Amino acid sequence: MEVQNMSLEQKIGQMFICGFDGLQPTKEIETLITKYHIGGIIYFRRNISSVDQVHRLSGSLQQLAKKNSNVPLFISLDQEGGMVNRIDQGVTFFPGNMALGATGNPDIAYQAAYISGSELRVLGINMNLAPCLDINNNPDNPVIGVRSFGDEAKFVGNMGTAMVDGYQAANVSAVIKHFPGHGDTQVDSHLSLPEITHSLNRLKEIELVPFKQAIEHGVDAVMTAHIMFPSVEPDRKPSTLSNKIITGLLREELNFDGVVVTDCLEMNAISEEFGIDKGAVLAIDAGADVILVSHLFERQVMAYDAVLKAVQEGRISEERINESVERILKLKEKRYIGQIEKNFESVKSKIGIDSHQKIAQEMTQKCVTLVKDDTHQLPLDTSLKTLVIWPEERLTSPVDDVGKQEASLGEILKNSILSLVEYKIHSDPCKEEIHQLLERSSIFKQIVVVTYNAKSSPKQMELVKMLVERCEKMKTRLITVAIRTPYDIQAYPEVKTFLACYENRPMMIEALAKVLVGEEQAVGKCPVKL
Repeated sequence: MEVQNMSLEQKIGQMFICGFDGLQPTKEIETLITKYHIGGIIYFRRNISSVDQVHRLSGSLQQLAKKNSNVPLFISLDQEGGMVNRIDQGVTFFPGNMALGATGNPDIAYQAAYISGSELRVLGINMNLAPCLDINNNPDNPVIGVRSFGDEAKFVGNMGTAMVDGYQAANVSAVIKHFPGHGDTQVDSHLSLPEITHSLNRLKEIELVPFKQAIEHGVDAVMTAHIMFPSVEPDRKPSTLSNKIITGLLREELNFDGVVVTDCLEMNAISEEFGIDKGAVLAIDAGADVILVSHLFERQVMAYDAVLKAVQEGRISEERINESVERILKLKEKRYIGQIEKNFESVKSKIGIDSHQKIAQEMTQKCVTLVKDDTHQLPLDTSLKTLVIWPEERLTSPVDDVGKQEASLGEILKNSILSLVEYKIHSDPCKEEIHQLLERSSIFKQIVVVTYNAKSSPKQMELVKMLVERCEKMKTRLITVAIRTPYDIQAYPEVKTFLACYENRPMMIEALAKVLVGEEQAVGKCPVKL
């Protein structure tokens, strides 16, 4: 279908990507496709039970679109790797950005993206809202953290562009995010509206470098951040709603002519500060091509109706709508997005296969990082009575959508250390829990304490500090491990041995265990300054 043959309602529909709650098409999503002509779908874990179910779902949704308008759907998700994944069963699971950053190797990043992209594509998923090109130069960032490759602009650009190339070589559109950079914030835009006060020159020297590099490599799409940058947009509008940022900076200055996608308008930074209906209109007026409304049907319809009314009343020109729809249709044609293999048996032989798993395991092993071992306490002495302290519940950000943890470190280490006990504690333990743990710890000769975002958990910090004091008195070996942010060491710098593995996924914990018992060396290099 060409733009000139489409009704206004069809064109506006193409500018929306929407989510729904279900493992098969619901009445609401069918209505959005057939009545409102939406151009794309976003999957979350709520839409996924197995790979064969995802394959059927993608096929069903594309059939609905074909019957309605013959324009295929973008089918998208956040499959970043590591801590942010919507599918983690049945596919090959790869490390997240900071873990990949610890390898220092763009070729590894490319390989991870290419294999992941090829598996997504045969499941009918043609757009990945990844990679993050945010530079994590603020250790207190509550939402980016390990989703970033590191804290240096050129390095993030090299790693991110390699992943863009990998996804798009697999015919999956990469969507780089969060333009013009979400790394230096202390506020999560899911919860409130952050502001970055850096000058435009500083943005050009640091935050914009990875985006510029990926754009020059031909990235298909860019996602905007719900963040205010007053040096570029003095009217206190977030990037998603700013003509100066989308049209001026991204389009005109960086010469990007691909598809601009908003971050979800249901995030509080937009929904609470501006309203989703007004936000949709302002975003399109600013130059956005695709409006993302991920969750509620009523809000999705409200946003669509607001845009339609704005065009009918002349507040947005139809020519402006046409510009976006031209870009959308061009990208859909470029990626052949309506093509899905109908037979799952042929798909099954291409996903989660042994050769892919082997590559992922080798890659993961290269991520584990030994930050310090001042008193040479590694490898563990497998003959000693050993305690492992494992944070059972995770402190997550709103973007995380992780499934149940399959194996703790203690469960894996029991294969190597016969005299091992594991205590699972709350990731924000109470005083009584800490007291009991310290009492019981006195009988062990070596202790491995695992932390998860300890900088955000005063009780975890307190526990480690007390263990350090006790172990020094008792001459007990103490090894500390961060299984999310490596910045945990800033909460307890007095420890003598510290490892970082950036995520608590089973493959990474297995790689960590091999390092702890001396089967493998920790060859990763931390990509952020500690």
